[in-house]
Amino acid sequence: MNPMPNQDTAPDFELIGLDEKFYELKSFRGKFILLNFWATWCHPCLEEMPSLEAASIHMDKTKFLVIGIHAGPGPEGINDFLKRNPVSFPILIDMDLELGPPDWNIAGIPSTFLISPEGKMLYFAQGKRDFSSNKMINFFEKLVKDYNW
Repeated sequence: MNPMPNQDTAPDFELIGLDEKFYELKSFRGKFILLNFWATWCHPCLEEMPSLEAASIHMDKTKFLVIGIHAGPGPEGINDFLKRNPVSFPILIDMDLELGPPDWNIAGIPSTFLISPEGKMLYFAQGKRDFSSNKMINFFEKLVKDYNW
């Protein structure tokens, strides 16, 4: 992942989840958030999803949380995908594509941000990554371990 140069505060949002509850980004403060923008029509996004799930399962959810934001309509297509490729982390839906530029500087998907417990954007990844690789998991674990809780 690439460091964010300014470490600005992540823009807040309110989105509906697949559980039909509304979520605000600020409600997740106090944890590292790996925020992944994806869509069911995006082949690299679908390839990346199992590695996000593996990272989510591996990390301590009291300190590190993976959240997926589906870019576009839902939930029918999302639910069909998740039946074949289940994940345990929350999936939120940006039906109207409200979270694009300029607030979230996303040129394409998948796009992933690592956000600090204070809500600062620390790292960014454009394109498919293996979030379950030893290198990535070690990176996440070191961030959590070195953080002044």
